[in-house]
Amino acid sequence: MLATTPIAIVSPTTPLSNATQEILEFAIELNYQKQRLSKKEYKQLIQKYGWSSNEENKYIRLSTVFCFFSSSDLAAIEPDTLFVLAKNHKKYAPVIEQMQDLGTITQEKVKALMKEQRKPRIKMEEKPTIWRSLPNGGRYVQIPPIHDEDTGVILQEMMEQEGFTAQKIVTESLCLRQALKVGRLAWISGSEELEALVEETPVNNNEQSVSTGNVDIITLIEQPKNECKSLTVEDVISSLSNKLFCVVESITYLTRKQVKEAEQLVRDIVNFCNNQPANCQWLTLASITRRNGMALTIVIGYLGKEHRDWFFHLPQLLADAAIRHPEELLWVNQVLRSQAESLLTVLLN
Repeated sequence: MLATTPIAIVSPTTPLSNATQEILEFAIELNYQKQRLSKKEYKQLIQKYGWSSNEENKYIRLSTVFCFFSSSDLAAIEPDTLFVLAKNHKKYAPVIEQMQDLGTITQEKVKALMKEQRKPRIKMEEKPTIWRSLPNGGRYVQIPPIHDEDTGVILQEMMEQEGFTAQKIVTESLCLRQALKVGRLAWISGSEELEALVEETPVNNNEQSVSTGNVDIITLIEQPKNECKSLTVEDVISSLSNKLFCVVESITYLTRKQVKEAEQLVRDIVNFCNNQPANCQWLTLASITRRNGMALTIVIGYLGKEHRDWFFHLPQLLADAAIRHPEELLWVNQVLRSQAESLLTVLLN
């Protein structure tokens, strides 16, 4: 009978947790050094590691994206998974938001969330277009066939009687239709209604009308240019909020163009908040996000480098607002709430 030697059972998460935590702690320290050192000193530090320019960016991004987590919170996650989430933090913003509420964060749970996020894109039907390309890079309009004989008869008669090309007649017709659409033309049916309108409306040099019996009449009305009205703070908040929730509703299927638009929107939101008095900045942000955790996550996820300082100052803004409005602590994620509560304790003491 062969003697067997017991095999020591080693938990597979032990080396993984050490590796993950060491990477996260290194990323946090590197980000701290980047904020503290001058550009020259920081460049020397990077060269000391043997890295070329921008090779350290993935660690800086890792530290920024997961700043609301401790290294022990993410110890069970494979480093490659964290790097994928950080590199595509805008796409996986909902995943990162949900990770904060998982309790114990495991690789299996995170991969399941990522799989849910990678839903197949709905193929959008291409909109019909009248534009055609020219070899020199220009373009022209090609109107599809019109299967309406009456339209053809009218167009042909105009061409013969007036000596104009079909293109010119169509162009003039579109100009008239656009004028009617924007209110520069008024459509009136019957002369009695026209006469009533003329009696009620004083005639001036900017108004021309025609009366020709009981037929439909178009009257040209030159509208005065609208004076630009200054927007109130509430108007801007409402506009920014509506745009933000359009992003929230379509976050899973954003195109490249929509991502750029979302980034610009976030820049506008942060700049607008920064222009408000210090004691109103958090409440302004809360109004724009409608106190919705996902909307706040998108704002944070689409921040650019120019607003890094604002991001790190966010817990302080929340703490200052919570002194008078403690309910503001209730709708934010757990990590941001914990940071603000720590600062709030210091402020109140």
